[in-house]
Amino acid sequence: MSCKLAMSIALKEIEHSLRDVKKAQEVAFEVQRRLNRIDRVLERAGCPPSELSPYTRNLLRALVFLMKVKGEGVKQAIESGRKVVGWKKLMSLEPFLARAYWEEPPEPTEDEERLSLRYCVPRWLVKYCIKVFGRPFALRLLRSMLWKGRTYVRVNTLKADERRVVKILEERGFKLMKDPDVPHLYRLDEAPRPVVATDLYRMGLIQPGDKASHVAVLLASPEPGEEVLDMCAAPGMKTSYLAQLMGNEGKIVSVDYSFRRILVWRRNVARLGVGIAQPVVGDALNPCLKGEFDLVVLDPPCSGTGSMHRDPARKWQLREADVFKIARVQTKMLKECAKYVKRGGRLLYSTCSITREENELVVRDFLRENPDFSLRRLDFPKAMRGLDGLEECVRLYPHVHETDGFFIALLEKS
Repeated sequence: MSCKLAMSIALKEIEHSLRDVKKAQEVAFEVQRRLNRIDRVLERAGCPPSELSPYTRNLLRALVFLMKVKGEGVKQAIESGRKVVGWKKLMSLEPFLARAYWEEPPEPTEDEERLSLRYCVPRWLVKYCIKVFGRPFALRLLRSMLWKGRTYVRVNTLKADERRVVKILEERGFKLMKDPDVPHLYRLDEAPRPVVATDLYRMGLIQPGDKASHVAVLLASPEPGEEVLDMCAAPGMKTSYLAQLMGNEGKIVSVDYSFRRILVWRRNVARLGVGIAQPVVGDALNPCLKGEFDLVVLDPPCSGTGSMHRDPARKWQLREADVFKIARVQTKMLKECAKYVKRGGRLLYSTCSITREENELVVRDFLRENPDFSLRRLDFPKAMRGLDGLEECVRLYPHVHETDGFFIALLEKS
């Protein structure tokens, strides 16, 4: 379960103010971002997290964050804890908090362990990134996983005039910067309230989303009147931007394995005024569809190593072996999707992962087995080229492009 989902479930069970929600969300996300460093502090204080109940463990983590990162004193942190659990329950833990506040764990001598604690990432990821990208680039990339990320908003021209919507947002105190490279996309620099809490969002006039996913759809070059297959389509953000770039002319078949996710897809595309898309519940490993398409878009489930700054819990859930398992599934999905591409058609493959195994190696293996496909060279301002000689592909990185880490390849069928 993601940290965001867990917070939304927990907050439904209690009464809270908007201020309380914001503080709780900040603490929960920041604890997840620095989990290994915080746990090391607790171990040094004689309170190993593995020996505590989940409730006590997470309470202590939150209080250590308030003390060691937010800069609150030990007295302030203890008072915060008493408000949550009462003074009697916290009394036995107060000596540990005092030790955690005053004692600093010694710096590890081993390089990977030291970097793991400095950038708050698993050791295997430190080793992997240095091996693939080289040490200077890798350290900047790892540091970006502590970054909160940029927020982008797309104005939905299927339902309203872009300039009018931007003017309304600015009059309400939202500060926007138009993206020079992606149509209808704006960087949100300041917001008096969450975008999803506005009537403009509920009316489908705006949609938040990371820039990188919009770049992927843009580089697929969807045209009005085309027939498009959108695989792994829920919750519908790719479908809606495809429809917007197509001017709601043509046909989009959107496939997702989960009926529940398709219901979310239905709500989103209806809200955004998409009129050319139809949903299909199906497995990308065995879609069982009829017909061929001008464009097939595959954004498969991936490791999420490019978006760990937005989902920090993912850092601690993922294992290196998982990357190879995921890549094998992605390879099968790409092979299945290729069956639905017309001659002269295009197949877009993209992931929010930085690993070679899920990206270049998947594409390379696919091309080896499918000689009727070739890579079309993609160009995007400031984007970096693919690894392993796949210069036609592009990569985006959080510390370079202020987006999710993303890989994008466009294959053409001859």
